[in-house]
Amino acid sequence: MLHALKKLGRKYRRFRQTVRARILPKLRCAHDPLHLRVADFKKSDTLYILATGGSINDLPPQAWDDIRRCDSMGINFWLYHDHVPTWFSCEVSRTPADAATLMQVLEKRLPDYQNTAFLLKDIHKLDERYPQWDSEFPLGRICHFYTLHSLSVRGRDAASLRRALRWSRRLGLFKKSDELWALPMKRATVFLALAFGLMAGYRRIVLCGVDLSNTAYFYDDPRYRAARALPDTPKLPSTAGELEQRYASEGVKMLKKPDPTIHNTIDPALNPLPMDEIIHAFHEEVLRPEGVELFVALPGSRLHPRIPALYAPAGA
Repeated sequence: MLHALKKLGRKYRRFRQTVRARILPKLRCAHDPLHLRVADFKKSDTLYILATGGSINDLPPQAWDDIRRCDSMGINFWLYHDHVPTWFSCEVSRTPADAATLMQVLEKRLPDYQNTAFLLKDIHKLDERYPQWDSEFPLGRICHFYTLHSLSVRGRDAASLRRALRWSRRLGLFKKSDELWALPMKRATVFLALAFGLMAGYRRIVLCGVDLSNTAYFYDDPRYRAARALPDTPKLPSTAGELEQRYASEGVKMLKKPDPTIHNTIDPALNPLPMDEIIHAFHEEVLRPEGVELFVALPGSRLHPRIPALYAPAGA
C-alpha cells in the first residue's frame, strides 16, 4: 500500500508539473485549475448526471423542471443539447476527428457556458490527441476551467473491483471534500461523474441518458445540429469488420471481434468488465454505504430495476 501511495504521488507531481508548464500560461482566469472549490458552484443536494443516451429525448416535463431546479453535470457531447449544466466534464477523444468535433461544438457553445465549471480530463494528452489546441482553441477562453488528476481504480473482474472499492472507501479515496484535486476513474466518464457527485457532497444522484441498452444517442436527432449549425455528430462504424479496424487504428486492444449492435462500454470484446457491473459495484460498495441515493431517470436503462427509476417516459 505504501508503494502504491508513493507511485500515486509521483504521477500527480508529473501531472501537476505538466499543467503548470503547458496550461497555466494559456489561462487568463485568476483561479488555480488544479483545485476546484465545490462551494463556488454547488447549489443543491441533488446532482443530475446528463449523459448522451437516446432516452434524453424521452424525459418528461417534470424531469426537466427538476433538472433546472437542481445541479447537473453534462458529459462529453452533451454540448449539443440546449440545457446548460452546472458542471461539464469531457475528455479529448483519442480519435482526431472526434476530438476536432468536440472542440468545434465547444467553441460554438462557449457563450452559453460562461457560468459552467469545466472539468477537462486527461489534459496532459492534449498535445497527443489534438495538437492544434493551442492555436485553434485557446483554453483561456473558458471562464471556469479545471483539470483534476484521474486516479485509476483497480479491478479486472467484478469481485476484484468490489474489493478495491471497499478498500478505497475505507482509506478515504472517496471522502467528501470542499476542494477537489483528483477524481477516481474506471473505464468511462460516467464513473468519474458518480465519484464527483459523492465527493462534492451530493446526497442524491440521478443518471439521465445512461442507457447502456442500445447504441442510440439523443443528438442523432438532426434538430440538435440544425439549431446552431453544429457539425455532424461522431459515428461508430456499423459493421463488425469496420469497427474492428477503427479500434485497431486507435490502439485499442480487443479480446475478440467487437459487436456494433451493443453499447461499446458493455462489449466484452473491449473489456470483460461491463460498465453496468462497474456502476452497480460503485453503488453497492460505496454510494449506498455513504448514504447517497442513486436513481436512473427512466426504466429503459440497462441499470434498471437494480437501480430504481425516478420517472416514466414522456407520454407513457
